[in-house]
Amino acid sequence: AGKGVVEFHLKSLPMLEGRYSVSATCHSRDQLTVYHWRENMETFEVNSDMGDVGILYIPVEINVEAKSP
Repeated sequence: AGKGVVEFHLKSLPMLEGRYSVSATCHSRDQLTVYHWRENMETFEVNSDMGDVGILYIPVEINVEAKSP
């Protein structure tokens, strides 16, 4: 009961270029009771020179090995 503050701190969120919006919901653990819902409460733009397509850039190392028949 009462008022409070919730803060989220992200060390890294490698988003690619684009326009994004933020929505937030507070609900019970079983998701049956919604206490508060804010849709598209903030918008922001990300500029990037990476030239990739998508939402996030997640660095990954890929190794492909051929198997003999």
